[in-house]
Amino acid sequence: SSNGYAFLAIVAHYITNDGRLEEMSIDFREIVGEHSGENMADAVWETLTKYGLDDRQASVRIDRRALLQ
Repeated sequence: SSNGYAFLAIVAHYITNDGRLEEMSIDFREIVGEHSGENMADAVWETLTKYGLDDRQASVRIDRRALLQ
């Protein structure tokens, strides 16, 4: 970003027992250091572990459009 800070929002999408698709923001963190895939993966893994989701099926999507402009 133009202010020199990098942030990562982590949103969980899930299906309820009655079949509804839901979403919930579970973390919003600053990425410290290089904006590498490894640093972002570490941040995501820490969040998944924090919420006990590290043994669940997960998919990751990263929108880097702002970085490419």
